[in-house]
Amino acid sequence: MLVGVYAFVFGESGIFERRRLEEGKQHLAEQLRSLQAENALLKETLERYRKGEYPPDLMNRKGYLARGEKAVRVTGAAVNSVTAEKPAGTEQGESLFHLRVAWVVLSVFGIMVYLWQSMKKEDRGEF
Repeated sequence: MLVGVYAFVFGESGIFERRRLEEGKQHLAEQLRSLQAENALLKETLERYRKGEYPPDLMNRKGYLARGEKAVRVTGAAVNSVTAEKPAGTEQGESLFHLRVAWVVLSVFGIMVYLWQSMKKEDRGEF
């Protein structure tokens, strides 16, 4: 019975694993929608560039100056670093591992108590 509970609740196709996978699936679907929106925006921008329509600030950002403009160069500025975010579902995957270990430990403890009680009854002559 303990093995059955472990398999259906904590196993690799158990309830907790399926919930974690479903949340991961939702996160990926959200990322896909975001990437599709970004792709549509990039396609629109590409079409404008092909037609020769450039935003005025783009030329300035790329280093082109209009007649009479001056450029200022800044050196020694601080650089901000960005760290990558953790993949979705890793916290739950870690907690699921801990739940599995706890289940095994409790199951072994329960079996040991049951066997101890059985041996105690045998010693007293009870069945």
